[in-house]
Amino acid sequence: MRQSALLRFVLIGAIFALAGCSKPDDQVCASYGFTPGTDSFGSCMMQRQQMRMQAFQMIMQNQQQQQQNQQSLYQQQMQAIQNSKPVTTNTNCNSYGSTTNCASTTQ
Repeated sequence: MRQSALLRFVLIGAIFALAGCSKPDDQVCASYGFTPGTDSFGSCMMQRQQMRMQAFQMIMQNQQQQQQNQQSLYQQQMQAIQNSKPVTTNTNCNSYGSTTNCASTTQ
């Protein structure tokens, strides 16, 4: 459950970053020296958009993998519980005067 909360926190942070909470693409491309309206500026803008989409896809794939891992672990645990056998313990005690000796066996 704790790992799931951490994953949600990271995902929310990534979404805010992808949504443009950081420096806008046009300012970044201009800071690289590209002039607005030129082909190189347009290429820079497209590359930044593609990088954002790739990052988003990686985050989504990671989240899906985490969910699959959790589901697989849950299924393994449930299978182990279903396959487990109940443990029976028998205890026999014998008393001789003031002494009592006990022996336990587990089946």
